[in-house]
Amino acid sequence: MPPKPKFTREEIVDAALSIVSERGVDALTARELGERLGSSARPVFTVFKNMEEVQAEVRAAAMRRFEVITPADEDGDMPLFKQVGVRMVRFGLQEPKLYQLLFMQENRGADSFDGVFSALGTAADLCIDVLCRDYALSQMLTTEFQAMLTLVKSGALKA
Repeated sequence: MPPKPKFTREEIVDAALSIVSERGVDALTARELGERLGSSARPVFTVFKNMEEVQAEVRAAAMRRFEVITPADEDGDMPLFKQVGVRMVRFGLQEPKLYQLLFMQENRGADSFDGVFSALGTAADLCIDVLCRDYALSQMLTTEFQAMLTLVKSGALKA
């Protein structure tokens, strides 16, 4: 008979998400997770098969947090691509480590987080209120989108 789990699946995922949110995905190890839970790593593996399964659950939990922190604006005047862009930038500014996990992890060759957000974050910080910040981000995303369309039209960038 397998041992009875000491922690629930949700408790383990919450602890893992907390580690990743604070220190990044590379800090998520079985030993670190066990320490966060106040035990050894063994109880983690009574609930999960391996760390890859834990990481998959953490990704799903991070995406749920993204959706809660930056809800879609159903009634907004902003086009959908801008809404997505603004939501991603907002999330990146609030949860940089989770942003890296969700949107930069697959592309290790991408610019650093700081490089991606330096201009957008600086412009957003100049605005005091959320409406001003969203407007500034919207304008910057429009400029970037137009530049990409120009590159696609010229054939320099494949769609």
